[in-house]
Amino acid sequence: MNSQRTLNHPLRLALAGEMHARPFMRIEPPERVLHLALFAGDALERHHAWLGELCECFGVSAPQRGASYFFHDFGPWRLKWENHSEFSTYTFAFRGDGSGDFADDLLRRLPQAWLGQLAGNVISAAQLAFVSAGGQPLAASDPWLRTQFSGPLIAGARVMAGGEVWSDFLVQPDGVSRFLLRDWVQGKFGEKLKAINAGMAKEGLLNEVEDEYRLLTKESANWQAEYQKRL
Repeated sequence: MNSQRTLNHPLRLALAGEMHARPFMRIEPPERVLHLALFAGDALERHHAWLGELCECFGVSAPQRGASYFFHDFGPWRLKWENHSEFSTYTFAFRGDGSGDFADDLLRRLPQAWLGQLAGNVISAAQLAFVSAGGQPLAASDPWLRTQFSGPLIAGARVMAGGEVWSDFLVQPDGVSRFLLRDWVQGKFGEKLKAINAGMAKEGLLNEVEDEYRLLTKESANWQAEYQKRL
C-alpha cells in the first residue's frame, strides 16, 4: 500500500505547489522596495488589464489571462506581481543609489499615466529601504533615524541575526508607509544567504504588517456600518 497516496488529502500536492510557486524576491543593499496592493471590487478583469498596460509601457509581453504570478526585470527596477482574485500586489525593487534613505518618492519613478489609472484602487502602499551600515545597532532616539519617519513613536526589532528593522507604522505625507531594514553586522553571512534572508524579511514585513486581507476585512466592517446607518 502506498502510504503517501493513502494519507494525503487529494488537494495536498496542488496546495503545496501553489505555496512554493512564488519564490522570495532577493534584495541586496542598497535597495528600495515599493509594495502596492490594488482592489477593484467585482471588476476582477481589471487586475490583468493594469498589469498589461504597465508592461506595454516598456514593450514587455504580459502574462496570459488567468496567470496569478509574474516576475520581470524592467531594467531600472524588478517587478513581482501576484494576483489573489479579489486584489493584486505589485512589488517593485529599485536598485539603490547609495543614499540609504527615503529621500525621493519612488512613485515618481513609475509611469505616471499608468499610476493615474489606479486612482481610488490602492488599499496598501509601503516601501522598504534596505541599507548596509557597519557599526552598532541604532536606538530609537538616534537623530538620523528620526529624520526618516514623521511619527512621534518609532519601533524597532532585531532580525536576521545581524539586522534591524524600524518603522513608525504610519502613512507618510507621500501616501506610503515606511520600513527601514538595516544590516549592521557586515560580512556575518555570505552575500547570497544575506540576500535570501533579506528577501524573506521583506516579504514578512510588507505582506504581514500591510496585510491586505486584514485591510479588506476592516473595510467590509466599515461598509456594513455605513449601510446600517442608511437603513
